[in-house]
Parts: sequence; C-alpha cells; structure tokens
Amino acid sequence: MEKENLSGNAERPCCITSSSLIGCAVWAFTYRLTRDRERRREMLVTSLLFLAGGFFEPLNIGIYWSPESLSGLNSWLGLDVESFLFNFGFSGIAVTLPYAILSKKIVPVESRQYRKHFPFVLPVPLILFAIATFLAPRLIIWTTFLLFISMTGTVLVFRPDLLRTLAAGAILFSVVYSVYLSIAFLIVPGFISSWNIPALSGIFLFNLPIEEVIFGFLYGAVAATAYKFLFGFGISGTSVSDRAGPGNA
Repeated sequence: MEKENLSGNAERPCCITSSSLIGCAVWAFTYRLTRDRERRREMLVTSLLFLAGGFFEPLNIGIYWSPESLSGLNSWLGLDVESFLFNFGFSGIAVTLPYAILSKKIVPVESRQYRKHFPFVLPVPLILFAIATFLAPRLIIWTTFLLFISMTGTVLVFRPDLLRTLAAGAILFSVVYSVYLSIAFLIVPGFISSWNIPALSGIFLFNLPIEEVIFGFLYGAVAATAYKFLFGFGISGTSVSDRAGPGNA
C-alpha cells in the first residue's frame, strides 16, 4: 500500500515506539507491585508467549496497516521491534486487569484431566488461521479474529469456569486499549493514517476503527485466560471438577 505523505507521518515512529515502551514500563511497574509469585509467573509466561505475535507482523504490513518503525526494519523485513514490545507489554497488562474486579488469588484447579485433549485441540486455531489466511490474505485482521475466537471457544468448551475471567479480560482490555489509541490519535493526528483505512470496514466507534476495538476485546480475552488454560490454574472460588464438558470426561 502506498502511504500518504501526511504531516503526522514524521511523528509516527516516535508515537509507535514510545507507546510500546510505555506499555512495557507499565508492565514492569505492575510486575513489581504484584506480590503473588504465581501471578508474577503468569504475567511473565503470558508475555513471553505473546511475544511470538511479533512474527505475524509481515502478514499485516501493507495490507492492514503500515506503521513507521523507529528501527526501520519493517520497510524491508516486515518486522519491527515495536510489535514485539507491544505484545510483551500489553499482553501482561491484559492478564492483570481481571484481578481488579475478580478474586485477587490464582489457584490450581481441582482437576487437570482436560489437558489430555491438548495434543488434539491446541493446533486447531492455528490450522484454521493458516487456511483462512491462505484463502483470503487481504482479510488478515478478520482471520486474526477467527484465530482469537477459536482460541476463546476452546477455552470455554474445556474450561467454562474461566468465563468470568475471559469476559473481564475482554471488556477491561478493550476499554484500556481504546483509550490508549484515542490518546495516540489525539496527540498525533497523522497516526491514524498508519492504518489502511480504505481496506477497513469503514465503521468507527468513538473515532476508532471498529476492527481495533474488536481486536482489543478478543486480545484481552485470550491473554487473560491463556496461562490458566495451559497450566491448570483458575481464579479462587471456581473449580473445574464440578463443570460439565469434554475436559472432565
């Protein structure tokens, strides 16, 4: 996609880089304030898992958006440092948000029998994503939504006790992410031109592309539950053993 030469373009690298660094700074501050060792481990492991999301950036560049990286790597490699920083920092933030309104304690679940299905269910979202991306590469943001939806669907089928955590993570992170984008667009008006607006749906919510609001919602849902689902943890007050579903067969 040919990028427009808008006045805000020169400020884009600073905006993208600084916002990613701010996310990591908030992550570090939150990590230091967290006293529960298991919650700290959850933050760190989730952030490391989501760090891999930076490798998907070449699928987005020039199709969904064209950010100007301070490192300049995405102009010839399709990767940028900011994507890795964003995924590390903001996924860790998404993990902590449900604890603001739910129980503050993370506990092992009573049964981990559902994990015997992992070899069969874990690859399914990635397979669906790969097929959808191959068939419709220019709809990358919607195939990403398919990936997230299939992930959350898997969580709810095998761990329905995580519904409240999933919902809290989705709602709270979508609000935080939308506020973050709104401030960025306000400070640097040209920043919104990083997105390939003609390729989007054209629907805006509070001056934000609806795709970004949906992204924040689904991203928060996945990040808030990934560690608990993979390693057999939950929020205190719920258990797996008394829930129906394939995981307890």
